[in-house]
Amino acid sequence: MGLAFTPPSRDFLRELQVLRREVDALKRMPSGAGSISAEYLAAVPACRVYRSASQNLPASTRTAISYDSEYQDTWGMHDTAANSWRLTAPIPGWYEVGATAGVGANTSGSIRELFFQKNLDATWTDFRWAESSALPASVPARFTVSTVLRLAAGDWMSVVIYQNATVDLATQNDAQLRDEAWMCWLGN
Repeated sequence: MGLAFTPPSRDFLRELQVLRREVDALKRMPSGAGSISAEYLAAVPACRVYRSASQNLPASTRTAISYDSEYQDTWGMHDTAANSWRLTAPIPGWYEVGATAGVGANTSGSIRELFFQKNLDATWTDFRWAESSALPASVPARFTVSTVLRLAAGDWMSVVIYQNATVDLATQNDAQLRDEAWMCWLGN
């Protein structure tokens, strides 16, 4: 006894034709000038990184946080070995960038700041920051900051901490409250 063949219905064939036209249209999309070809739609550029231990923060110095571990990195936006303070935009567009970090307490200074810098450019004025200058210096500070901004392919963001104590401090980092950063492409 053999298997009987049942031809597909007309509705199924019409839906299949529509689907083929949509896939063909996606394949014809230009890959350049800020657009993405269809094969990359499933892997949106995104990364989320963290420090596995505290980092030293020299007195009265802006310090870029280095991230030695990754939760995810879909497009090679971060490197744990070289330039580990960078989150790099692989394609142009709008990105959400965020970070969380803690800074230890010390009574010799009252300012703790967390902010972003684009390409470590000191003249770039569109950074976002959080600060704890209103907190007593004896209280540790934990910050979370995020923003949405337009980046060109190859632009990179760094998370920077400044503290004005007269001694070196360290980030406050443990398994429950890690120093983390993230960057995700939102679109053109």
